[in-house]
Amino acid sequence: MKQVLLKLSRCFRIILKWLSSLNLRKKTYQMNKKHLLCCFVIALGFACKKQKEEITTIGQGPANTLNSSIFHDLNGTHVTNYLYAATGQLARSENKGLDGNLVGFNEYHYGSSGVLNGVTINSISGKAGEEIYTYQNGKLIKSLSQGYLDGVLRDLYEHTYEYTNNQLTRVNFAYKNNAPSTFTNSYVVYQWNAGNIINKKTYDVSGTLKAETTYEYDNKPNPFFELSFYGIELEKYLSANNVTKAVTTDFVHGVTGETTTNFTYNHINLPVKQFNAHGVGNKVHQFDYTYN
Repeated sequence: MKQVLLKLSRCFRIILKWLSSLNLRKKTYQMNKKHLLCCFVIALGFACKKQKEEITTIGQGPANTLNSSIFHDLNGTHVTNYLYAATGQLARSENKGLDGNLVGFNEYHYGSSGVLNGVTINSISGKAGEEIYTYQNGKLIKSLSQGYLDGVLRDLYEHTYEYTNNQLTRVNFAYKNNAPSTFTNSYVVYQWNAGNIINKKTYDVSGTLKAETTYEYDNKPNPFFELSFYGIELEKYLSANNVTKAVTTDFVHGVTGETTTNFTYNHINLPVKQFNAHGVGNKVHQFDYTYN
């Protein structure tokens, strides 16, 4: 609370200084100091009541949290920077293009209990979409994805989540009328071992198995663990360790692909380099990670 008071006090002094520097007609444009002080008191009262919501400054996160993810492929380098709220929760992720300029960013929104309520997806030209999360008894039960079509924000698809013994075991994908016609409803079933997703099976609505992926892991901490829930790579955000091998069988087309991942770790066993290869030794891309 002391920090909140100090910030408001500094803001008050800055506003007074700015107003006094204006060379404008007093009656039309200036508030007198009594009026401004009244606004300051109201703001202070609101801050006392909503202290958690008012602390919106974002920046460097707690020690050993992810600071940046640097992706290298044949096309060049892409950087994602991670910024955190005063609570230590992820507040914003910024994506930069090959030229180093910002191309988009995501904003993460939390409720009073600290759970992630939603994500706003932004391009450099403005808001591009939303992810909205619904909880029941502390568990995520639904996410709604929205995007702009013909200039209107519309529902695109919905995921519902099912649990067994407090672990996520099934996700149902339901696409809305606004989604591309090539998208079809489906569901995914997950199997766990030692805090990691080890198997993922994808079925169509009739129950026909379409694809299956098995995962292997290292025994080191995953820097993305519970960092966010945005996206479909749940093994990346819900598994405690890092995926070292993924084998996917596409039963529709009768093909199987394998991705192996090798990591280099820092002194506290967090990955600082990640090399991904398809098949045997065919390197396709690399990630570098930095930490706060």
